[in-house]
Amino acid sequence: MLALEIQPELDLDQLFKFKNRRIMKKKVKIKMSEISKDTSKYSEKASELSHKLMIAGIAVIWVINNVGRNSINDNSNIHGQVWWALILFILALAFSIGQYFIVACLSEWFYHKKKKFLENHEIVDIENSEVIEPNYIENLTWFCFYAKHLFLISGYIVTLIFMISKF
Repeated sequence: MLALEIQPELDLDQLFKFKNRRIMKKKVKIKMSEISKDTSKYSEKASELSHKLMIAGIAVIWVINNVGRNSINDNSNIHGQVWWALILFILALAFSIGQYFIVACLSEWFYHKKKKFLENHEIVDIENSEVIEPNYIENLTWFCFYAKHLFLISGYIVTLIFMISKF
C-alpha cells in the first residue's frame, strides 16, 4: 500500500467532486521509493498474468484448429487469420523472454564493468557503492514490457474477430 501524506489544506469535499467522471486533482505527497516499489510490484504481476494469457491464447488457437478440422472433416492447416493470432502470441512470448533474459545479461555485464572499475580505483566496499545505472537497461525493459502486452492484446483481438466471424 502506498504511504500517502495528504496536505492539510486539502478540502475533503473537493476530493470527491467529480468533473468529467474523473476525480479532481489533489495534492498528494509520496516518496519516490514507494512509486518505484509499486511500479515494480504491478509490472511483475502484469507479466505473470500475461504469461498465463499467452499460453492460454496458444491453447485457444490449438482448440480452434482441432475443432475446425473435426467439425468439417477438413485436414487443412490452421486458418490464415488464426495463424496471425498464433504469430502475435509467439511474439508476445518472445518479448516476454527478452524482457528478462536480455536485461539480465545487460545488467550482469554492467555489474561486472562497474565492479572492475571500482576495484581499479581501490574502493573497498564495492557491494554498497552507489553507481548510476544507464538508461538503456530500463528503457529496454519497458520497451519489451509494452511490446509483449501489445502483441498479447492484438492476438486476442484477432482471435476474437475470427471466432465472431465463424458464428
